[in-house]
Amino acid sequence: MPVGNIRLYGKDTLQYPSLIDIYSLSHLLSGCAGYIISTKYLGLTSSEGFIIYNILHLIHEIKDWYYTYITESHKKPPKSWEPRSYINSISDLFFGVIGYLFMETYYNELSKIGILNVHVYMILYLTIMI
Repeated sequence: MPVGNIRLYGKDTLQYPSLIDIYSLSHLLSGCAGYIISTKYLGLTSSEGFIIYNILHLIHEIKDWYYTYITESHKKPPKSWEPRSYINSISDLFFGVIGYLFMETYYNELSKIGILNVHVYMILYLTIMI
């Protein structure tokens, strides 16, 4: 349901920003992967990993903002680029945080019961991102 011109879900456009779009799942999974990579592979504390993950994710979203609003690529977008609304960028950051916190909370439990195989998870994430 749109509230004003902001939609809860759907295709994100500058005219009709969407909080949840097809890429929201990839941002959620990137948060999960950010926790695994930073704490299990790089040996950082959960807090350090959280800060570094969010800085990197913010840089990615600033890139989207820059291309959309500064260079105005939405007027003549390259083939591989779709303009992103700032509403959707904020939502993407939120999904990343939720993914990180979810994995921080449930990583050990998921590993114990055999649901989480880190290598399979990483392959799944990379497959979705491509």
